[in-house]
Amino acid sequence: MKYIFGIFILSCLLSCSNHIKREINDGLLCKCIIFPTGTLNETYQINLYENGTICTFYGTRDKNFDVRTERGETTEKVVVESIKKKMTGKIKHEELAEIKQCLLRNEEKRCFHSEHMNNKDSWCVLIETHKSTFLHGLCDFDNNNVEHIYNQLKEKSPLHVNIHGWS
Repeated sequence: MKYIFGIFILSCLLSCSNHIKREINDGLLCKCIIFPTGTLNETYQINLYENGTICTFYGTRDKNFDVRTERGETTEKVVVESIKKKMTGKIKHEELAEIKQCLLRNEEKRCFHSEHMNNKDSWCVLIETHKSTFLHGLCDFDNNNVEHIYNQLKEKSPLHVNIHGWS
């Protein structure tokens, strides 16, 4: 009887967890990938979902990411191949609405400064939605909305994003 009860509880938990994962994956609003150009390590990916869930991944990005990015083929849900840390949180409704407004102002736009990816020892930011893609060097934003989205996502990230220099 204990065995049957244990299987029942386990199947309920797995079923609920899969349902939650499906809901989160289906509602991806945008993703922000913050990565150093000189290494595949230390890559952050912040996913923001329609329901206000914010999930940050930290680790090593896929070795083909740079080539795919230069071609404009960054469609994976998660580009961090080897995840070292992952944290999930929620943002307030007002904050979510503000980010959505900024995203709407940039809907169906593409701003792609791939030359920044060739600068070693610097950071790049890729913000992607279903309809828009923005790639900038961390210090070279030419769009205030995109810079604001980056700053909001970095600030609201449940996992601290450590942007640092190399010497």
